[in-house]
Amino acid sequence: MQYDIVVCGGGLAGVAAAVAAARKGKEVLLIEQHGFLGGCATLGLVNPFMKYYLNKNKLLANEIFLEIIKRLKDSRGAWGEPPHFFDPEVLKGVLFEICEESGVNILLYSKVLTANTENGIIKSINVSLKEGIEEIKGTVFVDATGDGDLAASAGAKWEYGDGEVAQPMTLMFRIGNIDYKKFVEYLRTANDCSEWVNLNYIEKCVEIGAPFSFAGLSKAINKYREDFPEIPAQNKVFFPTCLPRRGEAFVNMTRVQMLSGLVSRDLTKATIMAYWQAYKLVLFLKKHIPGFEEAYLLESAPIIGVRETRRIIGEYVLTADDILKARKFDDAVAAGCYPIDIHPMRPSDKETIMKGPPPGDYYEIPYRCLVPLGLKNLLVTGRCISTTHEAQAAIRVMPIACSLGETAGYAAALAVEKKGLVREININTLQKLLDYRHR
Repeated sequence: MQYDIVVCGGGLAGVAAAVAAARKGKEVLLIEQHGFLGGCATLGLVNPFMKYYLNKNKLLANEIFLEIIKRLKDSRGAWGEPPHFFDPEVLKGVLFEICEESGVNILLYSKVLTANTENGIIKSINVSLKEGIEEIKGTVFVDATGDGDLAASAGAKWEYGDGEVAQPMTLMFRIGNIDYKKFVEYLRTANDCSEWVNLNYIEKCVEIGAPFSFAGLSKAINKYREDFPEIPAQNKVFFPTCLPRRGEAFVNMTRVQMLSGLVSRDLTKATIMAYWQAYKLVLFLKKHIPGFEEAYLLESAPIIGVRETRRIIGEYVLTADDILKARKFDDAVAAGCYPIDIHPMRPSDKETIMKGPPPGDYYEIPYRCLVPLGLKNLLVTGRCISTTHEAQAAIRVMPIACSLGETAGYAAALAVEKKGLVREININTLQKLLDYRHR
């Protein structure tokens, strides 16, 4: 079959790319290997959305992400001001809705296999469907797989992790039936919170049933280390209680190092290891932390969260210096203020690295980071764009990925009018479509 634009990967970046292109009147196919759209936000249970604003009046995300947030809020599926906690089940419906309304053709349960490339132009891709292998043709292709699978198959140059290993993987999970009032009382006496935790604020949230974030319990975990060796060392339990339902929490605590998100056997091993970490963590909380006596494991995420794999080398490579100095670009198409966030990658690593732009400032991402070297009708988007290992640790979060997806979608639509050549589009026209320079 033939389409104007084929988007591979149905996470937030892929959805935004497909919606943007379809709204410009293009025939768009969105291919996703799982049964729902949303990627880490839905299937990965990653929650909340990381900071996408400097303040209430300065939002850094592009328009489609903000539209998704509004639809979530209108459906009573997002909380906070600006909203950042969300209900992943509501988000599934929002993403189907926005794609269907925009005229996107959706193909689920289908995995991109290989690209058929001639002289730097992708002519078609082979996709594994339930009924067999199908060849799909397009004028422009967008790689939103997160792993750069399509770009790598087409012959793009890429780098991996820090040159040896990538950031660790995490399996998110949910706990139910927590007595938060009892838990907060314990925290007041235990002195086992991160420095940024405001117990007075958390106590108020618990009283009114509002969502909040918490990090801590490292002292308790280390105290009972011999009882629960599966729980990662030197870590903090992170509870974003993302639904205003008393007693529920999303937990970001598991960690699997030294395995690759590009290898199925590694993904299998990582998922099994992380599941047992989650299971044992719940047992630890029930046994040692007041408020969790009757708690239970509600669910583990259907897919493990992969922070980093391939980074496709493009016309520009975003660097740590660009992030830390809040660099701006003439061809900027997205912005962020989330810091460089590198979790311990090896057993010898002790702490998470966190360093960002100056307070109140933000960095920009140029269009050139989405344009891979050596390929003429392909754009990459999401966490696999052209960056260094350090810069990727800042731009990998969902609001930025979604903004990059919108960029790729509009750029692909413009490139269709240029016979698919993504380098031939007018940057000023792209920025006007994004309303990037006019806020």
